[in-house]
Amino acid sequence: MKNIFKPFSIVVKPKVGCVLLFFLVISAHSLAQQPHEHPDHPKGNSADQYQALPHYNEACELYKNGEIKKAKSSLYEAVSISFALTEAQLFLADILYEEGIRDSALCFYKSGIDFAIEQQPYYYFRLFELGVEQGQYHIVRQNLKYFHQLYQKKGYESPYQTDFPFDRSDYEFYEDVLELVYDYKSWQPFAEQINTYNWIAKANNQLEYRYSKGHLETLRKSSKEKWRKIRGISSTMNDFFLRSDGKIVFTNEEEGRTVLYCGTIKGNKLISSKRLPETINFTKWNSTPFLGADNVLYYSVERDGQRDIVAVEINNEGNCVGEVFELNRINTSGNEFAPFFDEENKIFFFTSDSRPGFGRNDIFQCNDFEVFNKFINPFNERNCGATINSNVDNISITSVGSVLYSTHETQNELRTKKMQRIEENEFIYELGTIKRTQYENE
Repeated sequence: MKNIFKPFSIVVKPKVGCVLLFFLVISAHSLAQQPHEHPDHPKGNSADQYQALPHYNEACELYKNGEIKKAKSSLYEAVSISFALTEAQLFLADILYEEGIRDSALCFYKSGIDFAIEQQPYYYFRLFELGVEQGQYHIVRQNLKYFHQLYQKKGYESPYQTDFPFDRSDYEFYEDVLELVYDYKSWQPFAEQINTYNWIAKANNQLEYRYSKGHLETLRKSSKEKWRKIRGISSTMNDFFLRSDGKIVFTNEEEGRTVLYCGTIKGNKLISSKRLPETINFTKWNSTPFLGADNVLYYSVERDGQRDIVAVEINNEGNCVGEVFELNRINTSGNEFAPFFDEENKIFFFTSDSRPGFGRNDIFQCNDFEVFNKFINPFNERNCGATINSNVDNISITSVGSVLYSTHETQNELRTKKMQRIEENEFIYELGTIKRTQYENE
C-alpha cells in the first residue's frame, strides 16, 4: 500500500505567548488534514486530537519500517484518545484490510467517514466492497449518497484517483448492487434451508447420495440402513457431479493441482475410475464439473488468476471428442464457475463474483443460449435473487430428480437450500429495466 500517511508534529517555541500556543492547538487538526485535504471535523475537540497526534506519528514511522504490529498498537491508542482524528481510523482500516481482517476494517472505514465525509474516493470504494461482502447494505446505501454529493461530477471515464483506478463504472456497479438488493425485498422467498452441511447429489430412484464432511455417501431409500461411504473414492475429493445413470465426474487434489476424474458408481462402490487427459486437465485448477446427458462436460478452469467455464465432449471411456470450447458469453475478467444445466427446463446456472449481486459469489441463471455442435453457450444472465443468494459464498445449483437445490458455504460449513422451480413468468429481473412480479400466495 502506498504510504499516504505522513507523520507531522507541532513545534511551539518557548518565547511564543499563550495565545499563539492556544491557536496552534486549535489548528492541530487542520494541519493533520493537509495530506488528505480534509476540512475541520464536525465532532470531537482539538485538544484530544492534539494529544493523539504523537501516537499517529509514531504509527506512521513504525509502518514505514515494517513494524506493522506496533503500528497497529499506536493507532489503537490514537483512536482511543480521539475518534475525531480520522487519519488514525482510516490508516488502521487500511492495515486491517491488508491483513484480511475485513469486518474490523469495515468498522473503521465507516467510523472515519462518519466523522468527515470529505474523504478520498478509495476509502469509499473499500467501504463499498466490504459492506456488500458482509451484507451491510445500509452502510453502502448511506455512503453512496455521500459519494454522490462529493464526486458525482468527477471521474466519469477516468479514475477518481491516480493511484487507485476506480471510475464511474465501479460506482455504477455498487448502485446496481443496491438496486438489486432492495428490489428483491418485495419478493416472497422461494428457497428454504433443509440441512446444515450436506451437499446433495443427483440420485436415481433407489439410491440417494450426499457429500458429507469430506466423504461421498449413499443411502438406499427402501431400507433403514445408515449412510455408507462410497468405496474407491479418495479422501482428497472436492467437487463432483453424479448423473442418474451412475456416471460420476469428480476432482482430486494432486501435487498442488486440482484434476478431474470420471468413473461409474454401482451401489456403494466406485468402479472404472480414470483420470481425464491433460487436454481437459490443462490448468492448475480444473473443477466444479457438470456432465450432461449428451456426455458434454462443463467445468471451470483457472487461467491467469481468474476462473472461466469451458466445455468438452467426452466418450464413455473418458477421452476427448474434439476441442475444449469456452463459454465466452458469460465469462468475464472475474470468476465464473459451478456450471449446471437444468435439462428438463432448459435453464443454465452458474456462479460468478463479477456481477452486481448480494456479495461474494452469487448464482445466476440463463434462459437464453446458443448451441454450437453440442455445446451450450448461454447469455442474458440474471441474478437468482434473494433467499438463493446472500452475502455468503453461494456455490452451486444441482438437482435430485425434479427438485433443484442450491448450496452455499458459511462459517466453513456447506448448507443446502431446496428451491421451488423458477418459471420465467414468475421471475423477471434485469438491471435498468425492472419488472416486479409477485408470487401468488397458494
